[in-house]
Amino acid sequence: MQKSWCRRMPKTAWSVLTDYDNLARFVPEMKSSRVTSSPGQPKRVEQRGKSGMLSFFTPEYIVLQMEETPYERIKFNKVSGDVRSMRGEWQIVGDGNPVRVVLPCAHRAQCFRCRPCLVQR
Repeated sequence: MQKSWCRRMPKTAWSVLTDYDNLARFVPEMKSSRVTSSPGQPKRVEQRGKSGMLSFFTPEYIVLQMEETPYERIKFNKVSGDVRSMRGEWQIVGDGNPVRVVLPCAHRAQCFRCRPCLVQR
């Protein structure tokens, strides 16, 4: 379980976590992230990056479907891409300053081209 305290109000934490088009600016190894769904449709986010160790890196591509409960949680589930499965959720716990941002369980991602790996973004 990953937890971090941030000295922000829930709305600020929410706006950072849901700024899908700008995640690549501060998430290591993520090359791009963008919303691909039309307004009014279930939210889908396409992400490209790389994973690996030392000098062995593999490009990754994934499309996630997001289920948002504003200011509380974001559930995500893989719908397509280079990864066999990936799902989990982010939670914003607390209503004051600071709030806690929690990834309650590690999410397993099994790449088609590599051994199972634990993704922690």
